[in-house]
Amino acid sequence: AAAAAAAASSAGLSETDIEREPAAAAQTLTAALEHRPDHAEYYRQRAYAYILLRNYHDAVADAKKALALEPNNAVAFLRQGIGEYYMRNYDSALKSFTEGETQDGADSAFPTWIKRCEEALRGPGSQEEMVRFFPNRLICRLID
Repeated sequence: AAAAAAAASSAGLSETDIEREPAAAAQTLTAALEHRPDHAEYYRQRAYAYILLRNYHDAVADAKKALALEPNNAVAFLRQGIGEYYMRNYDSALKSFTEGETQDGADSAFPTWIKRCEEALRGPGSQEEMVRFFPNRLICRLID
């Protein structure tokens, strides 16, 4: 574990390292966090590893921990939003992406993700679509 913490703390893991071996990166970062639980970058990096592993719940949890330590970090908002998006929490994801964009308006990822959320919220099965296809059913439900 000490070697893993040393590896993570020496220069951190690059995104390439995380992309190449996300499970190993998550383990390395977990060990590093045992020694430095207040290191926001490790939480952001592990959130990325979790996203690649499709462990969205833990990715969101780590992004939130990073934001508790660095409340204005655009990358943490991006990772939180991606996790929420894939958990189909589109409203929460939209809020995360919008907040992240206010922190870093130059990052082109935010408008793309914001558009995806807006489309998901408007997509088939949304209330807007239900009103178009089943207007009486929705009205009856609201009256009941």
